[in-house]
Amino acid sequence: MPTIEVSYKELNKLVGRKVKLDDLPFAKCLLEEKDKDTLKIEVSDNVRADLLTIEGIARELKGKYKLEKGIPKYKQLKPSIKIIVDKSVLNVRPYIGGFLVKNVKITEQFLKYLVQVQEKIATTYGLRRKRISIGLYDFSRVNPPLHYTTEKPTFKFEPLGYNKKMSLNQILNEHEKGIEYGYILKGYSKYPIFKDSRGEVLSFPPIINSNYAGRLEPGKKQVFVEVTGLDLENVITIVNVLAQMFYDRGYTIIPSRVVYPNKTITTPTLRKQTMKIDMKALNKMAGLNLSPTTVKTLLRMKRYDIKNNTVSIPFYRDDIIHPVDVYEDVLIALDYNNIPPEPLKDFTVGKLNDTTIIENKARDLASAAGFTEITSAILINPTLLQKPFAKIENPTSGNYAALRNSIVPSLLIFESKNKHVDYPHKVFEVGEVVVKDNKSETMYRTEIRLGLLYSDTKVDFTEFYSTVLKIAECLGIKMNLSQKAKEQYQIYAESKHGFVGMVDNNTAVGEIIITSVSNPS
Repeated sequence: MPTIEVSYKELNKLVGRKVKLDDLPFAKCLLEEKDKDTLKIEVSDNVRADLLTIEGIARELKGKYKLEKGIPKYKQLKPSIKIIVDKSVLNVRPYIGGFLVKNVKITEQFLKYLVQVQEKIATTYGLRRKRISIGLYDFSRVNPPLHYTTEKPTFKFEPLGYNKKMSLNQILNEHEKGIEYGYILKGYSKYPIFKDSRGEVLSFPPIINSNYAGRLEPGKKQVFVEVTGLDLENVITIVNVLAQMFYDRGYTIIPSRVVYPNKTITTPTLRKQTMKIDMKALNKMAGLNLSPTTVKTLLRMKRYDIKNNTVSIPFYRDDIIHPVDVYEDVLIALDYNNIPPEPLKDFTVGKLNDTTIIENKARDLASAAGFTEITSAILINPTLLQKPFAKIENPTSGNYAALRNSIVPSLLIFESKNKHVDYPHKVFEVGEVVVKDNKSETMYRTEIRLGLLYSDTKVDFTEFYSTVLKIAECLGIKMNLSQKAKEQYQIYAESKHGFVGMVDNNTAVGEIIITSVSNPS
């Protein structure tokens, strides 16, 4: 979980009273360490970007102490700054939002804090700047309207911290930030550039600010805040989080009008978000009997509004996707320690569940057949899978961008990395796979499978085939395999319970679906 460092004195000032550090869990935070005035806080909810700011934590605690209740105040002014989005950027990093903060008093401490907020949000919520990145600019050096466009790799400007111009390619290959985040723009022939009406570069998103407008220094400043990203809703969320952050300090926020080729939006965006809740469902889930009045009080402590069982959600939050998310906040406001414990109603004898028993039997049988167990991650490179399979949204690595729908690709990866080891290679894995299921609520289901791989200078497929069938028979499974042609296999036979295949003269693989099997005798 992410950690942030904040000033205890500053937290007390923002809340309006002395904060009891034992109350931090109300804001989904835990105190890791206190060193004089510095608090090192772990934020236990990594989808709440607002809690990565001291203002967001203070906002929650104001509700706890009943200093404020309901949705926090925010007054939206008319936009007076235009950001024009060029169509060339839509295929690279398509979305941008921003706003101006007037008369910001920037001290050395506050500047350090702003950099922390920028980096923590972009690293955690922003997935190391891939999903979103943030730029802060000295607006006195900027001439609107602003332009979000692309430039060729040979385009040059002065990056932050350098006193010489560098091409975009040079920045990606030589600048420390380009080396760290350049993978985000790999494969593109043009790169995003944020500039003003004079052509003065503000930044090269999501890599680095310019050394001109992108260099903030202590003093009284007009600060322009910009957010770019791959998804418009994510960009709007972070713009809203940062706007509320500055607004809570009493600063004036001037919105921007963002002009896309096919639409125009205003950022910050005052999203009207609501969620219908069921009081009976809440009480049943919690094992309580809370009255509607009590629930309303608790929700307003957690900075929601509610009317006729419809909850209004603050515009800076995007983590509420189900009524259960609201119920969780109700119970946090109630305090889990205030939920009365109940005695056990049923007494049972502990034992292994049926799935574990069948998994263990599969392991024993494979080991008895001379195979050695390996373990591998359920996440895998999607190029190794056959469709359909479940993809990971915004993966941190292409090698972990999908959930495997078969164990065999994992076994083949293992084999490819162990070709130098003397033959024969006989390995197996019992593990989870995720397969398409149109009848499931999520359109996918999880299965436990046994995968086997046999590799040698020459593999006797008939022998391997018989071994797989014998293991299946001992598990109570009748494979009833039927041979068919299949790409990537010399020989292939399958049934609804699994398959066996000859990859080449040296390697055979097999897989048995074992989750649907009843507890074997």
